[in-house]
Amino acid sequence: MTRAAFGIALVICGSLTLAAQDSGKPEMKTIYLTAPVLAATCPIDMFASQNIWNHTIAVQKGRNEKFGQRITLTLRDSHPDRIVAGTVRVQGLTGKNHVVQTGPAQNGDSARTLKVSFAERSDGSVSGDLWLGGFTSIISIQLLEASYADGSTWRISGHDVCNVKPDPIMLISNR
Repeated sequence: MTRAAFGIALVICGSLTLAAQDSGKPEMKTIYLTAPVLAATCPIDMFASQNIWNHTIAVQKGRNEKFGQRITLTLRDSHPDRIVAGTVRVQGLTGKNHVVQTGPAQNGDSARTLKVSFAERSDGSVSGDLWLGGFTSIISIQLLEASYADGSTWRISGHDVCNVKPDPIMLISNR
């Protein structure tokens, strides 16, 4: 309990004054404790929304996918040419039995990397549909790569973090 209280006091106060011994004379030194500032940004704006599932059972490649997530990923970029394709990594939960800790540290029990084709929208953004068979919910979508109409490619680097969580609203009918 006292360690937790001390840790909280350090975070709240932001600095700690310690007495140091140097040739027998007490000297006061201030040590500033700061959290590392991460300058992680994404050069591409991302939005993900859940689409209506048509409640039909699709059979693909000899297996029956009884459930899944249909996600529309929308991207907007300042690059002069539009994004035509990309690679994303999706993390989520599947239909298997499991216990999951709630909170922001949730990673899911499954991940899949997909290639996506994007079509231009009337507002200048691009969007592509993802079908994630076997997933019951999507926790995050990470953009790993974007290909432009001019042939250039953007890839995630050490200082770029391009993640989006899908909008939690799911439509259940298109009527």
